[in-house]
Amino acid sequence: MNNYYKYENIEKELALYASPGVHPGLERISRLLALLGHPENSFPAIHVVGTNGKGSTSAYMESVLRHAELKTAMYTSPHLIHMGERLLINGSMLTSEEWQRGAEKVINTICNDKALSQDPPTYFEVFTAVAFVLIAEAHVDIAVIEAGMGGRLDATNTLGNVLLTVITSISMDHMDFLGTTLEAIAMEKFAVIR
Repeated sequence: MNNYYKYENIEKELALYASPGVHPGLERISRLLALLGHPENSFPAIHVVGTNGKGSTSAYMESVLRHAELKTAMYTSPHLIHMGERLLINGSMLTSEEWQRGAEKVINTICNDKALSQDPPTYFEVFTAVAFVLIAEAHVDIAVIEAGMGGRLDATNTLGNVLLTVITSISMDHMDFLGTTLEAIAMEKFAVIR
């Protein structure tokens, strides 16, 4: 089986243990990360939020940091071809076997917790938990983490050691969840600043 299908199978397996759709809130992801031993607290991070340019900003920052001889991680979404693209360690994708190991840890944690089994995390929350586990295991010097949607209630807003928050351009997007004015959307994004 080629790597594309291995990643696709892992992605399908993760989706089985996630609730469909978008359900803003940090309760599920916070519980999951606590049960996993708080991997989100084990690495320093740069948190990138905004409407446009998050991916290119993250890639540029990761490249600069890696070329400064720091061991880096970069977590972005969505992927173009397969899920392995979402997380890079030192500029390289992890193997499907590494992803499978991280996925199994997260899936087992969900299955063994009554609250998470009854109110499962969203797909993005599950994916973020797997990424944080794999980043923690990689013992990076710094991670560049791109927010999914918004900021305040985004699963990436659980990061415990944010050194810098970068806000790219902000415009009208995801108005069903973030608000109907530019000011309301900006406030959702600015809420990640610590």
